[in-house]
Amino acid sequence: MRIAMISRRQCIRVFKESFALTTFGHKVIGVSTNPTSYGSNLLDAQVMYRDDFTLQRTIKAIDSSVDLYHAHGDPMNLVRLIKEVSNKPVVWDDHDIESLRTGVIDQDEYDSYAMADAFVHVSEPCRAYAESIHKTGKPTLVLYSWINDIYVSKDVCMRPSWSSFVYEGGLSSEGFKKENDIIGTNMRWWYPVFKLLIDNKYNVTAFGAGDDYTDLKYQSLGVVLHANVPYPIMLNALQPHGFGLVGAFTTFPLMEAAMPNKLFEYISAGVVPVVLNAGEAAKFVVDNECGIVLNSSDNLEGQISPGPTLRKRVLEMRHSLVMEEQIPKLIQLYRSIL
Repeated sequence: MRIAMISRRQCIRVFKESFALTTFGHKVIGVSTNPTSYGSNLLDAQVMYRDDFTLQRTIKAIDSSVDLYHAHGDPMNLVRLIKEVSNKPVVWDDHDIESLRTGVIDQDEYDSYAMADAFVHVSEPCRAYAESIHKTGKPTLVLYSWINDIYVSKDVCMRPSWSSFVYEGGLSSEGFKKENDIIGTNMRWWYPVFKLLIDNKYNVTAFGAGDDYTDLKYQSLGVVLHANVPYPIMLNALQPHGFGLVGAFTTFPLMEAAMPNKLFEYISAGVVPVVLNAGEAAKFVVDNECGIVLNSSDNLEGQISPGPTLRKRVLEMRHSLVMEEQIPKLIQLYRSIL
């Protein structure tokens, strides 16, 4: 099968799916504004575009060479742009459902769900939400953001530090932001959580970055901050840490429903996930006995004390949570719309 993976920024989920498809012998053309610095050479072709006009020109150029398009979330207008110039089927992979994140359903979201032929979601709650709002009746699939088999850390030989927490992802310097003329709390505001841990004598390392001011703010707190680390190197660098943070400092509807990449990347490196304010991720670690749900700021030592025992389960399951295990389901979804 020949698939064009369309995205604005080729985030790690796009790469995970694309590379896994190639391992099954499928042909994948990556189309984005900024290909990843790792692994793009593993795809059959990589094409760059600059804006909506050059994207549509690219689609016209490759249309005879693909069977379908798999478009990825943000911006929400990708489905419409593809459908305007191609009659091929389009799968919409809605990483972060915009209305679940902002509380506002805009025209691009309506168009994407009306025009796409099938949908992929990151979790069951995200799929249920989209179906309840848009009621498309079209094929859907939950595809977890498991990592590729080649990136699962080899037999983990490092003994982790149980006084060390790691965080992977974006950071914000402010607790509030304005979106759609509404001022609300910022999902990437980790300062209160990091401060709590540091005040309790735990070490905090973060693989993520904001602007210079954001970086300085977290470094001044005592966070060891690493920015722009290549993905494969980062995965290995997670290993010395006992615990990996998942969720947010307070409740957000999107985070309650999501299954973040970082959850599975921690597990792949033998790091025990610690989940706060992320309901679906919390359910996963409890059901699989592979992580800790932080319920309050009290008695941190007692809450994380099961870490060494849980790590044994993490090490047992990490080789089964790989993207390649899910590709047969994705191919079945593709075939249902061809």
